[in-house]
Formats: sequence, structure tokens, C-alpha cells
Amino acid sequence: MVRNDKRKRGTKINNIEQGVVQVVSVELTLMSLPVHLRVSILNLLGKQTQDDDLINLTLVSKQMHEDCKRPGIEWKIIPTIVISSSQQGIEIGDSRTRTLIQNLAHNQTNKKLDHYSHMRIDDIGKFDYILVDEMETITKDVRLEGIVSLDLSLPYPSSGRYVSDHLSSVLSRVLPKLLEVDLSNDANTTLRDYCLNCHLLEKITCHDTTKDFKFGLGGWQMRRSDHLKEIYMDNLFFYYAPKQMIPNFSDLNNPTLNAYFIFHYCCCKMLERVSIRNAKLWEGGDDLDEEHSIIPQNALIKFVRNVPSLRWFRSDLTQENMNMLRLERPDIELLN
Repeated sequence: MVRNDKRKRGTKINNIEQGVVQVVSVELTLMSLPVHLRVSILNLLGKQTQDDDLINLTLVSKQMHEDCKRPGIEWKIIPTIVISSSQQGIEIGDSRTRTLIQNLAHNQTNKKLDHYSHMRIDDIGKFDYILVDEMETITKDVRLEGIVSLDLSLPYPSSGRYVSDHLSSVLSRVLPKLLEVDLSNDANTTLRDYCLNCHLLEKITCHDTTKDFKFGLGGWQMRRSDHLKEIYMDNLFFYYAPKQMIPNFSDLNNPTLNAYFIFHYCCCKMLERVSIRNAKLWEGGDDLDEEHSIIPQNALIKFVRNVPSLRWFRSDLTQENMNMLRLERPDIELLN
């Protein structure tokens, strides 16, 4: 007899003693750390963040602000005034440019801007035009002598769209102690105004503009900048006129042409650092002349040989020519 015995399957239960693990959370804040650790953390942040982030960091607390001034801090926060084109507070029909200058004059009287050393302009193209006579009148008594650096750069090239340069001209009249100006990506800003009005100018940055900028290879616009030490003009279009002049910049043999070289109109007695990497030549018209679209090697060589104060030069020199110049001028760092 076969017994079909259906047995109930039992469930084996393992009795596991359940222990309770208590996690104690310890809140560790930046301010609770020793001073030397806070300084190390701030130095690390200073290498990884932008200037605006560092400025905001000092606003977290009074202690943070004091930490940023400690001797061990390796970076320096630059007091910056940021000017935007906001319509807030401007009545209909009034001028943004006029209102800005009036506000600067008012704050100058109250000495509220004395501790600022850097100025940045956002959306400069939105500041409107005012007549030259009015500009001279309203800027007559405005002098922001604490501002030594100015950022007028745009986030991307302005080719194909009009960007007003009028505010730029106005600012060049009210910043008598300006040492540095950045005009990168702005094809319409006139560098000449800063070279004419800011006699202490030492550093010019003007990267990534288009042929609309029309900057002379001889540096005519900078001829009044007697204190110029640094020029940074990568990806810039230079022009020369007439076309027959370009051989003069490249001639290495004729002593009667020694006076013609890149930036020869500048006072080259103080020029120390220059960058013209990926610079192009433009003769005018809508198209580049491919034959002369690149600055000749001899023109770059002639520049190095004619600027005795030069200590750093970044360009499109070939490796062979850099090796040759290093033998002639071992005091210069050559890069490309």
C-alpha cells in the first residue's frame, strides 16, 4: 500500500537577536575647526573657485571675513564694483549712461567707492548714447581714482551685432589711475580712448575679437601708452595699410627698416609680456587674404629682436625659430 502522506512543510525559524545600533551624529561645522585648518580649506577653495565665489564667501559670516584676512591666506579678494544695465530706478525716457555717471558722481562725493579697485560692466551694449558735449559736462568732476582695473569683456564675440562703445568712452574719462583694461570679445570698443585718457595704463587684454575691431599691427592706437608693460591679444585680427607695408615688418636685413616692427608705435622700453597667439592679418574687405592671413615668422622674429625689455612672448613662432631666439635672447620665455 502506497501511502500518499502529505506532510506539512515546516518553516525553520532562526531566532536572530536583533540588536539596535545607535548612530550618534556629530555636527562638525567649518567654524568649529581650528584656525589653521580653516585657513587650509580657504586656500583650497581659493584655487578652485572664481573671484565672485570668493567675494560671496566672505559674506557668510564675520568670522569668515576675518579668516580671509589671516596671514596664511594665499589669495587676495579684490574689492569689485559690478555695474549692470538694469532699468530699475530709471524713469522712462531717461538715459542709462547719464544716470550711471550721476550715480557715480554722487557716490564719489560720499566716498562710498573709495575702497573698490576693480570695476566690471555687464551688458555694456545696453548703455545708450549721449551727446559729446553732455558727456564732457557730466564727467568733468567725476574721478574714481581707486579703480585700477576695468573689465569690459563680453562672454562671446560681438561680431554680427552692434555693441555700443559709448559707455566705454565715458569710463575712460573718469578712471585716471586705471592700470588694466580687458576688452575681450568686444569688436566695437575703442581701445584708443583708454590709451589717450588713462596715461598710467600698464596692461591691455583684448582676446577673441573679429576683424571688425580693426587693430593696427603697428600699435597706432597704443602710441600714447608710455607705461605699457603687458599686451594680450590672442585670436585677434590685425590690419595693415597699405598692403605694401607688410614687408617692412618682416625685413631682417635692411637697417633703414629697423623702425618698422609689430607694435612699433608703442613705447617699447617697458614692454615685458606680449601674447599674440593665433593672430591674423586683414587687409580690408569681406574676405581674408589667405596669402597674408598669418603673421609672417620674420615679423615675429623682428619683434623679439627690437624689444629689449621683453621677458615673455607667446605667439605662433615655429620651434626652430624659438630655439634660435633662445640662443640670442636667453632672458625671454618663448611659448606658443
